[in-house]
Amino acid sequence: MTSSIPVYQGLGGAFLYSEDPKRLAAFYQEVLGVPLTAYGESFSAELPSADRLFSTRTASTTFAIFKSDKRGRGDIARLNHRVRDLDLVLARLADRGVEVKGPDDDYGRFAWCEDPDGNRVEIWEPPEKDAVAGPIEVVPADKRLATIGATMSSKSIVKSVTVNADRESVFAAFTNADRLREWLCPDCRVELQIGGRYEIYFMPDAEEGLRGADGCRVLSFLPPRMISFTWNAPPPHEETRPQHTWIVIELATEPTGETRVTLTHTGWPRSEEDPGALSDAWSATFAYFENAWTQVLSRLERHFGSPTGSNHH
Repeated sequence: MTSSIPVYQGLGGAFLYSEDPKRLAAFYQEVLGVPLTAYGESFSAELPSADRLFSTRTASTTFAIFKSDKRGRGDIARLNHRVRDLDLVLARLADRGVEVKGPDDDYGRFAWCEDPDGNRVEIWEPPEKDAVAGPIEVVPADKRLATIGATMSSKSIVKSVTVNADRESVFAAFTNADRLREWLCPDCRVELQIGGRYEIYFMPDAEEGLRGADGCRVLSFLPPRMISFTWNAPPPHEETRPQHTWIVIELATEPTGETRVTLTHTGWPRSEEDPGALSDAWSATFAYFENAWTQVLSRLERHFGSPTGSNHH
Protein backbone atom coordinates (compact mmCIF):
# COMPACT_ATOMS: atom_id res chain seq x y z
CA MET A 1 0.00 0.00 0.00
CA THR A 2 1.33 3.44 -0.93
CA SER A 3 0.19 4.88 2.41
CA SER A 4 2.86 2.88 4.22
CA ILE A 5 5.77 4.23 2.14
CA PRO A 6 7.62 6.96 4.08
CA VAL A 7 8.22 10.21 2.18
CA TYR A 8 8.26 12.90 4.86
CA GLN A 9 11.50 14.87 5.28
CA GLY A 10 10.47 17.56 7.78
CA LEU A 11 9.19 21.12 7.73
CA GLY A 12 10.58 23.10 4.84
CA GLY A 13 9.11 26.32 6.16
CA ALA A 14 6.61 28.15 8.34
CA PHE A 15 5.21 31.24 6.65
CA LEU A 16 3.16 34.07 8.15
CA TYR A 17 1.30 36.84 6.30
CA SER A 18 0.82 40.24 7.89
CA GLU A 19 -0.46 43.71 7.06
CA ASP A 20 2.58 44.99 9.00
CA PRO A 21 5.47 42.48 8.59
CA LYS A 22 7.95 44.79 10.34
CA ARG A 23 5.83 44.93 13.50
CA LEU A 24 5.27 41.17 13.48
CA ALA A 25 8.98 40.48 12.85
CA ALA A 26 9.93 42.71 15.78
CA PHE A 27 7.71 40.60 18.04
CA TYR A 28 9.49 37.35 17.09
CA GLN A 29 12.91 38.98 17.22
CA GLU A 30 12.44 40.62 20.61
CA VAL A 31 10.43 37.91 22.39
CA LEU A 32 11.90 34.69 20.95
CA GLY A 33 15.18 35.96 19.52
CA VAL A 34 14.42 34.63 16.02
CA PRO A 35 17.25 35.96 13.77
CA LEU A 36 14.99 37.44 11.11
CA THR A 37 16.60 39.43 8.29
CA ALA A 38 14.74 42.03 6.23
CA TYR A 39 14.31 41.49 2.47
CA GLY A 40 12.28 44.45 1.27
CA GLU A 41 8.98 44.20 3.13
CA SER A 42 9.59 40.55 4.01
CA PHE A 43 11.59 38.98 6.84
CA SER A 44 13.07 35.49 7.00
CA ALA A 45 15.50 33.20 8.82
CA GLU A 46 16.98 29.78 8.09
CA LEU A 47 16.67 27.66 11.23
CA PRO A 48 18.51 24.35 11.82
CA SER A 49 16.09 21.48 11.32
CA ALA A 50 15.71 19.05 14.23
CA ASP A 51 15.76 16.08 11.88
CA ARG A 52 19.19 16.88 10.39
CA LEU A 53 22.67 17.35 11.83
CA PHE A 54 23.70 19.95 9.28
CA SER A 55 22.15 23.06 7.81
CA THR A 56 21.61 23.63 4.10
CA ARG A 57 18.71 25.29 2.33
CA THR A 58 16.79 22.06 1.97
CA ALA A 59 17.83 20.54 5.29
CA SER A 60 16.79 23.54 7.36
CA THR A 61 13.46 25.20 8.10
CA THR A 62 12.66 28.64 6.72
CA PHE A 63 10.66 30.96 8.97
CA ALA A 64 9.36 33.93 7.01
CA ILE A 65 6.89 36.79 7.27
CA PHE A 66 5.39 38.26 4.10
CA LYS A 67 3.37 41.34 3.32
CA SER A 68 -0.33 40.64 2.77
CA ASP A 69 -3.32 42.96 2.52
CA LYS A 70 -5.74 40.03 2.81
CA ARG A 71 -6.73 38.36 6.05
CA GLY A 72 -8.84 35.50 4.75
CA ARG A 73 -8.35 31.82 5.52
CA GLY A 74 -5.04 30.65 4.01
CA ASP A 75 -3.69 34.20 3.97
CA ILE A 76 -2.58 34.21 7.62
CA ALA A 77 -0.21 31.25 7.93
CA ARG A 78 0.87 28.09 6.16
CA LEU A 79 3.35 25.27 6.66
CA ASN A 80 5.63 23.87 3.98
CA HIS A 81 6.20 20.11 4.25
CA ARG A 82 9.31 18.70 2.55
CA VAL A 83 8.88 15.30 0.84
CA ARG A 84 11.01 13.07 -1.35
CA ASP A 85 8.26 11.80 -3.73
CA LEU A 86 5.64 14.40 -4.62
CA ASP A 87 3.94 12.12 -7.17
CA LEU A 88 3.21 9.58 -4.45
CA VAL A 89 1.74 12.30 -2.22
CA LEU A 90 -0.39 13.59 -5.11
CA ALA A 91 -1.72 10.07 -5.68
CA ARG A 92 -2.68 9.81 -2.01
CA LEU A 93 -4.47 13.16 -2.18
CA ALA A 94 -6.30 12.12 -5.35
CA ASP A 95 -7.51 8.96 -3.58
CA ARG A 96 -9.04 11.26 -0.95
CA GLY A 97 -10.62 13.51 -3.56
CA VAL A 98 -8.50 16.48 -2.49
CA GLU A 99 -8.02 19.22 -5.10
CA VAL A 100 -4.34 20.10 -5.63
CA LYS A 101 -2.67 23.04 -7.33
CA GLY A 102 0.99 23.92 -7.77
CA PRO A 103 3.84 24.74 -10.20
CA ASP A 104 7.36 23.50 -10.77
CA ASP A 105 10.21 26.02 -10.68
CA ASP A 106 13.93 26.32 -9.94
CA TYR A 107 13.25 25.65 -6.25
CA GLY A 108 11.63 22.29 -6.92
CA ARG A 109 8.09 21.00 -7.27
CA PHE A 110 5.20 22.39 -5.22
CA ALA A 111 1.61 21.47 -4.52
CA TRP A 112 -1.01 23.32 -2.49
CA CYS A 113 -4.16 21.93 -0.95
CA GLU A 114 -6.32 22.22 2.16
CA ASP A 115 -6.38 19.73 5.03
CA PRO A 116 -9.74 18.45 6.41
CA ASP A 117 -9.99 21.50 8.71
CA GLY A 118 -9.39 23.96 5.88
CA ASN A 119 -5.79 24.81 6.74
CA ARG A 120 -3.66 25.63 3.74
CA VAL A 121 -0.92 23.02 3.15
CA GLU A 122 2.14 23.47 0.95
CA ILE A 123 4.01 20.33 -0.13
CA TRP A 124 7.51 20.64 -1.57
CA GLU A 125 9.85 18.23 -3.32
CA PRO A 126 13.28 19.92 -3.54
CA PRO A 127 15.19 19.78 -6.83
CA GLU A 128 17.28 16.64 -7.17
CA LYS A 129 20.58 18.49 -6.68
CA ASP A 130 19.40 19.77 -3.28
CA ALA A 131 17.39 16.78 -2.10
CA VAL A 132 17.87 15.39 1.38
CA ALA A 133 18.83 11.70 1.27
CA GLY A 134 15.67 10.13 2.67
CA PRO A 135 12.64 10.39 4.94
CA ILE A 136 13.09 11.37 8.54
CA GLU A 137 12.25 9.06 11.40
CA VAL A 138 9.52 10.70 13.43
CA VAL A 139 10.09 9.81 17.09
CA PRO A 140 6.83 9.32 19.05
CA ALA A 141 6.34 11.54 22.08
CA ASP A 142 6.75 8.62 24.47
CA LYS A 143 10.20 7.79 23.06
CA ARG A 144 11.99 10.20 25.34
CA LEU A 145 14.42 10.29 28.21
CA ALA A 146 12.87 8.99 31.40
CA THR A 147 14.22 11.96 33.39
CA ILE A 148 12.30 14.55 31.35
CA GLY A 149 9.62 15.87 33.68
CA ALA A 150 10.99 13.78 36.56
CA THR A 151 13.78 14.02 39.11
CA MET A 152 16.83 11.95 38.25
CA SER A 153 17.79 9.32 40.80
CA SER A 154 21.29 9.18 42.25
CA LYS A 155 21.28 5.43 41.54
CA SER A 156 23.47 4.18 38.70
CA ILE A 157 24.76 0.82 37.55
CA VAL A 158 28.55 0.85 37.23
CA LYS A 159 30.46 -2.14 35.83
CA SER A 160 34.07 -2.43 34.72
CA VAL A 161 36.43 -4.96 33.24
CA THR A 162 39.97 -4.96 31.87
CA VAL A 163 40.52 -6.52 28.44
CA ASN A 164 43.65 -7.45 26.56
CA ALA A 165 43.35 -4.89 23.74
CA ASP A 166 44.23 -1.26 23.01
CA ARG A 167 41.68 1.53 23.37
CA GLU A 168 41.24 1.97 19.62
CA SER A 169 40.20 -1.67 19.19
CA VAL A 170 37.81 -1.55 22.12
CA PHE A 171 36.31 1.73 20.95
CA ALA A 172 35.69 0.14 17.55
CA ALA A 173 34.05 -2.83 19.28
CA PHE A 174 31.40 -0.44 20.62
CA THR A 175 31.06 1.91 17.64
CA ASN A 176 31.56 -0.14 14.47
CA ALA A 177 28.60 -2.26 13.39
CA ASP A 178 30.75 -5.09 12.01
CA ARG A 179 32.79 -5.24 15.22
CA LEU A 180 29.64 -5.23 17.38
CA ARG A 181 28.26 -8.21 15.46
CA GLU A 182 31.43 -10.14 16.22
CA TRP A 183 30.92 -10.18 19.98
CA LEU A 184 27.54 -8.82 21.05
CA CYS A 185 24.59 -9.20 18.70
CA PRO A 186 23.33 -10.81 15.48
CA ASP A 187 22.63 -7.43 13.90
CA CYS A 188 22.77 -3.71 14.68
CA ARG A 189 22.73 -0.23 13.19
CA VAL A 190 25.28 2.28 14.44
CA GLU A 191 25.86 5.80 13.13
CA LEU A 192 28.78 7.47 14.89
CA GLN A 193 27.42 11.00 14.94
CA ILE A 194 25.49 13.03 17.49
CA GLY A 195 21.89 11.88 17.26
CA GLY A 196 22.89 8.93 15.09
CA ARG A 197 21.31 5.54 15.61
CA TYR A 198 22.70 3.18 18.20
CA GLU A 199 20.38 0.21 17.75
CA ILE A 200 21.46 -3.25 18.89
CA TYR A 201 19.18 -6.00 17.56
CA PHE A 202 19.34 -8.98 19.88
CA MET A 203 16.26 -10.40 18.12
CA PRO A 204 16.63 -9.16 14.52
CA ASP A 205 13.79 -11.35 13.23
CA ALA A 206 11.26 -9.90 15.68
CA GLU A 207 8.70 -7.27 14.72
CA GLU A 208 10.18 -3.83 14.09
CA GLY A 209 10.32 -1.95 17.35
CA LEU A 210 10.75 -5.16 19.33
CA ARG A 211 14.17 -6.26 18.09
CA GLY A 212 16.17 -4.97 21.05
CA ALA A 213 17.55 -1.48 21.52
CA ASP A 214 15.27 0.03 18.88
CA GLY A 215 15.21 3.81 18.67
CA CYS A 216 18.34 4.44 20.74
CA ARG A 217 20.59 7.37 19.79
CA VAL A 218 24.21 8.49 20.19
CA LEU A 219 24.50 11.31 22.73
CA SER A 220 28.24 12.03 22.59
CA PHE A 221 31.58 10.43 21.79
CA LEU A 222 35.29 11.14 22.13
CA PRO A 223 37.41 8.60 20.22
CA PRO A 224 38.94 6.47 21.57
CA ARG A 225 38.00 7.45 25.12
CA MET A 226 34.21 7.53 25.44
CA ILE A 227 30.80 7.06 23.87
CA SER A 228 27.37 7.65 25.38
CA PHE A 229 23.99 6.67 24.00
CA THR A 230 20.37 6.35 25.06
CA TRP A 231 19.08 2.94 26.07
CA ASN A 232 15.73 1.27 26.58
CA ALA A 233 14.44 -1.71 28.50
CA PRO A 234 13.80 -5.02 26.72
CA PRO A 235 10.30 -5.61 25.27
CA PRO A 236 8.98 -7.60 28.28
CA HIS A 237 9.42 -4.47 30.41
CA GLU A 238 6.43 -2.82 28.76
CA GLU A 239 5.94 -0.03 31.31
CA THR A 240 9.49 1.33 31.18
CA ARG A 241 10.53 0.46 27.61
CA PRO A 242 9.05 3.61 25.97
CA GLN A 243 11.30 5.89 28.04
CA HIS A 244 15.06 5.89 27.63
CA THR A 245 17.87 5.98 30.15
CA TRP A 246 21.47 6.34 28.95
CA ILE A 247 24.80 4.53 28.91
CA VAL A 248 28.32 5.96 29.19
CA ILE A 249 31.23 3.77 28.08
CA GLU A 250 34.65 5.03 29.23
CA LEU A 251 37.96 3.54 28.12
CA ALA A 252 41.27 4.00 29.94
CA THR A 253 44.68 2.58 29.07
CA GLU A 254 46.29 0.64 31.91
CA PRO A 255 50.08 0.98 32.57
CA THR A 256 50.50 -2.51 31.10
CA GLY A 257 48.76 -1.54 27.84
CA GLU A 258 45.41 -3.22 28.40
CA THR A 259 42.16 -1.26 28.37
CA ARG A 260 39.95 -0.68 31.36
CA VAL A 261 36.30 -0.52 30.28
CA THR A 262 33.85 1.22 32.62
CA LEU A 263 30.14 1.10 31.80
CA THR A 264 27.78 3.42 33.67
CA HIS A 265 24.03 3.06 33.19
CA THR A 266 22.31 6.18 34.51
CA GLY A 267 19.34 8.48 33.90
CA TRP A 268 16.92 6.58 36.12
CA PRO A 269 13.84 8.54 37.27
CA ARG A 270 13.37 8.81 41.02
CA SER A 271 10.16 7.54 42.62
CA GLU A 272 7.73 10.32 43.49
CA GLU A 273 6.51 8.39 46.55
CA ASP A 274 9.97 7.53 47.87
CA PRO A 275 12.73 9.97 46.83
CA GLY A 276 15.36 7.45 47.92
CA ALA A 277 14.16 4.71 45.58
CA LEU A 278 12.96 3.89 42.09
CA SER A 279 9.37 3.00 41.32
CA ASP A 280 8.49 -0.71 41.25
CA ALA A 281 8.60 -0.84 37.44
CA TRP A 282 11.95 0.95 37.23
CA SER A 283 13.36 -1.14 40.09
CA ALA A 284 12.64 -4.28 38.08
CA THR A 285 14.35 -2.80 35.02
CA PHE A 286 17.31 -1.68 37.12
CA ALA A 287 17.68 -5.21 38.54
CA TYR A 288 17.51 -6.67 35.03
CA PHE A 289 20.39 -4.51 33.81
CA GLU A 290 22.48 -5.14 36.94
CA ASN A 291 22.76 -8.71 35.65
CA ALA A 292 22.66 -7.97 31.92
CA TRP A 293 25.66 -5.63 31.89
CA THR A 294 27.77 -8.15 33.76
CA GLN A 295 27.01 -10.64 30.99
CA VAL A 296 27.77 -8.08 28.28
CA LEU A 297 31.18 -7.25 29.73
CA SER A 298 31.91 -10.96 30.12
CA ARG A 299 31.30 -11.34 26.39
CA LEU A 300 33.68 -8.47 25.68
CA GLU A 301 36.28 -10.06 27.94
CA ARG A 302 35.98 -13.40 26.15
CA HIS A 303 36.23 -11.65 22.78
CA PHE A 304 39.48 -9.83 23.52
CA GLY A 305 40.83 -11.97 26.33
CA SER A 306 41.69 -10.65 29.78
CA PRO A 307 44.95 -10.05 31.62
CA THR A 308 45.77 -12.56 34.33
CA GLY A 309 43.89 -11.79 37.54
CA SER A 310 41.44 -9.30 36.05
CA ASN A 311 37.85 -9.35 37.22
CA HIS A 312 34.55 -7.50 37.06
CA HIS A 313 33.40 -4.87 39.51
